[in-house]
Amino acid sequence: MFELPVIPAGWPVDASEGCVVFDPSALFRVTPRTFALRVRGQSMVGAGICDGDVVIGEFTPEARPGAIVVALIDGESTLKRLVMHHGRPYLKAENPNWPQLVPLSELVVQGVVHTLVRKVR
Repeated sequence: MFELPVIPAGWPVDASEGCVVFDPSALFRVTPRTFALRVRGQSMVGAGICDGDVVIGEFTPEARPGAIVVALIDGESTLKRLVMHHGRPYLKAENPNWPQLVPLSELVVQGVVHTLVRKVR
């Protein structure tokens, strides 16, 4: 664990504003169930997840509504937000140009995302 200095991303402020404590092991908690996947596509930009980002999460078949999940829907793999409507699950894209995905036969949650990694270019 170590401290990182704070840097404003808005208007410049006094540089003596302080530090935040940073524990890399807490940020990238790694267990045998941890996965990392590179995102391809723009369907989750409204959730701040962009093409080329890496999502990190845990393999689990259970997720709460509102969670961002890796799921199989009718045999196809995707990253979307899990939503329940009248007791039935569907997957919500976070981009108004993409459709919501309602399963025809099967929706299987494979894992839940908890961390986003983006390389600054």
